Amino acid sequence: MLKRTERRDAAEHRRIILQKAEELFMKCGVNQVSMHQIAKSAGVGQGTLYRRYSNKSDLCLDLVLESYKSLHAKFEQFLKESNEMLAEERLERIITEWVDFVEVTNEWMGTTRDLNYTEGVNFFASPIYTTMHTTICELLEELRQQKGLEARDHAFIADSIINATGPSMFQLYRGERKYTAAQYKQSLIQLVRMCT
Repeated sequence: MLKRTERRDAAEHRRIILQKAEELFMKCGVNQVSMHQIAKSAGVGQGTLYRRYSNKSDLCLDLVLESYKSLHAKFEQFLKESNEMLAEERLERIITEWVDFVEVTNEWMGTTRDLNYTEGVNFFASPIYTTMHTTICELLEELRQQKGLEARDHAFIADSIINATGPSMFQLYRGERKYTAAQYKQSLIQLVRMCT
């Protein structure tokens, strides 16, 4: 089956919509921005916007996925160029960058939570989750070998790290418990050190 390619004008509309939505969300917050405002800011008709995104959750999901593509490319480049570094340092860098990503996309991910449950989307099978999980597991195994440690349950540790940065946990620590981003990163790094 041939892969369908997006028309050039449709791809440009998508790029502009995502760019304008991100700008509005960063400035006003997701809940304060309407689909009408996004369409107007992007210079497209509401019909064009709704043909692509049936609701704000769809749009937020696309924003998260698009942002993750950039982060994943950055991770791949870093891991390729950092073979001389200790696995512990590489893992800490990945965790730090991941928390920075979550800091920006947390509200968008929270908006997609209802969509995930109602439409049967499994976040744990998503490209974001699976690639992060694989990356963390590989670095944990590398770290285990470098330190000569006994086998550990890398899958559980990776799940714990990723889920500790999910929308509800992130909001708990960053909002209610008043952790700074630096404290949050350090706590995750300490968790990894305790498990290795």
